[in-house]
Amino acid sequence: VLAISSVTVLINSSPKPGMFEVVPSVGTELKDVFQFSTRKWMDADLPLYYQFGYVTISESIMVLQSRSVLSYGYSQLPAGLDSVNDAVEIEAEIFDSLNANTSISKVVRVLKGPSLTLTEMIEFVSAIKNHSEYDMDELKKLNALSLYLINNVNC
Repeated sequence: VLAISSVTVLINSSPKPGMFEVVPSVGTELKDVFQFSTRKWMDADLPLYYQFGYVTISESIMVLQSRSVLSYGYSQLPAGLDSVNDAVEIEAEIFDSLNANTSISKVVRVLKGPSLTLTEMIEFVSAIKNHSEYDMDELKKLNALSLYLINNVNC
């Protein structure tokens, strides 16, 4: 008696590459608003979801916009380090409906702005807070930029 069997395994692949842009390519910390946009990403398992953030000096991702169907986002950014020519790496992570994902990054230059006084820092954080009361992504931006301000205080 001869028996033959077969098993077919389907593997969910990550979304197919599209484009990722960050504008402007050079800006000033906490002043200029950077726009992140993705286009032409494809996958059979729709809808696609997009998440945006930047790479911190500890190599972790600081999320600025949580996973959502919006293929674009925007935020002010912290300055890059002098040692890397003011570079800040912006990352987009693209997910399909089954959670397969891929990421792509772009590097922008974020120049150090003038030092802020304590009063200016409080005003900056308050202005963001007033716009973010009920929006989780705005609260994430507030958190990221507030931590940046706190960690860069010149004592």
